[in-house]
Amino acid sequence: METIMTKKTNISTFIDLFCMVLGTIITAFALNMFTIPAGLLSGGVSGFSQLLNHFIPINVGVYYFLLNIPLLILGYIYLGKKFSFYRAFAKMLYLLKQ
Repeated sequence: METIMTKKTNISTFIDLFCMVLGTIITAFALNMFTIPAGLLSGGVSGFSQLLNHFIPINVGVYYFLLNIPLLILGYIYLGKKFSFYRAFAKMLYLLKQ
C-alpha cells in the first residue's frame, strides 16, 4: 500500500520527466529548424558545438553530448545523483533528436 507521500513523489517525478522531454524536443526542433539552417550560433555549449561542427563536420548533437560530459561529472559531484540522472537523460534525448 502506497502512502500519500509516495504518490506525490511519483507524480512529481513524472511531471519532471514529462517537462524535461517536452523541453528537449522543443529545443532540438528549434535548433534544427531555425538556428542551424539560418547559419546562426546559439549560446553556451550548443553554440560551441555548432562552431566545432563548422570546422569538423560531425553531428552537432554528438559534440553537444561530449562537451556536456564534464558538466555532468561536476553536477554529480556538487548537485547529486538525481540532478545527474535528469541531465544525462535530457542530453541523450537531445542527441537522439539531432
